[in-house]
Amino acid sequence: EPEGFMIDSKTKYLPDFWLPEQKCFVEIKPNVNPARKEVAKCKAVSTKYKMVLICGDPLEHRAMVYVDGDRAACVAKRAMKD
Repeated sequence: EPEGFMIDSKTKYLPDFWLPEQKCFVEIKPNVNPARKEVAKCKAVSTKYKMVLICGDPLEHRAMVYVDGDRAACVAKRAMKD
């Protein structure tokens, strides 16, 4: 995608969102435990920009948040009411 940027000489990357007021990129992934390469991309972007990686399945009510490549918070699975 032409809007992306190069992390290194081989890896082009385009995060899902740019929040201009916060001057921050955001990436969303469906798995609570992201692949190491996703966290590595987040760390690489964070050398120049703020970066948030949000991982999780909204149907499971669990998420993991990484800020600048470091795990910031974990939201526990909440009980579902029938």
